[in-house]
Amino acid sequence: MVLAEAERSLKNLPKDLAAAIEARRVLGTVVSRFLELEKSPVLRWLMQFGGFKERLLADDLFLAKGYES
Repeated sequence: MVLAEAERSLKNLPKDLAAAIEARRVLGTVVSRFLELEKSPVLRWLMQFGGFKERLLADDLFLAKGYES
């Protein structure tokens, strides 16, 4: 439903995300977050690297968190 509202199709998504959507293993909120993150050139670039896409989709505050040493 989220893809229909955004006028997107599975063909326009990364293969792993499209497969997860087809298998119904991904919530609509995750798809919405992906579509929002994709609007930013920097975040779109970061999502190309292994682990970043999954982390950004799982935790919307990932980039805002500080880490103590």
